[in-house]
Amino acid sequence: MGSPQAWSLRGIHYATGEPVEVVIREGFILSVSPCDPKDRSALGYIGPGLVDLQINGYAGHDFNSLPLSADLVPEVTAKLWREGVTSYCPTVITNGDREIGEALRRIAEACEKNKEIGSCIAGIHLEGPFITPEDGPRGAHDRKFVKPPDWELFQRWQEAAGGRIAIVTLSPEWDSAASFIERCVDSGVAVSIGHTAAAPEQIREAVRAGASLSTHLAMGLI
Repeated sequence: MGSPQAWSLRGIHYATGEPVEVVIREGFILSVSPCDPKDRSALGYIGPGLVDLQINGYAGHDFNSLPLSADLVPEVTAKLWREGVTSYCPTVITNGDREIGEALRRIAEACEKNKEIGSCIAGIHLEGPFITPEDGPRGAHDRKFVKPPDWELFQRWQEAAGGRIAIVTLSPEWDSAASFIERCVDSGVAVSIGHTAAAPEQIREAVRAGASLSTHLAMGLI
């Protein structure tokens, strides 16, 4: 058997605005070179895929509305492809312990069942329930399910997710936050600060413990 044949496509380079030809073999880009198309207006744009770290749902589908159908993850992923999103983190928010575990399990099952779909999911984003109970910064998260960081509970959820939880959004105002952050980071999970009423020193302590992201960060100039 011979080696797989290469194939090519032409389009407008997203950064330069110039026509290029991209040669691909076995899913890898071999070359990107200038080309001289007969009809430039017929070309689409070519650029790197978009990455989204937080997608709670899309196009009428919600990763938090149980029970999740077997088709939900593939349908959302296919619709995101059409928008240029090639890698994303389906996001599960504050809910009951059982409900969170069920949502994580369903997403993991979809990844196992369809390798192409699974390769596009960079990891699962767990947004809560370890956030502030205070109105305002808590946002739309249901207060009755908010709780302090719990490593044993998180481990059960990680098992349900098949190890796919890659990001956890939490508030560092809880006494157990710093040690929980350290354990997450040591296990390869990124910690994001969000939905928080934490004091500045609590934020600094969380950063020292390894928190490296911020969820819903809004900045303004006075």
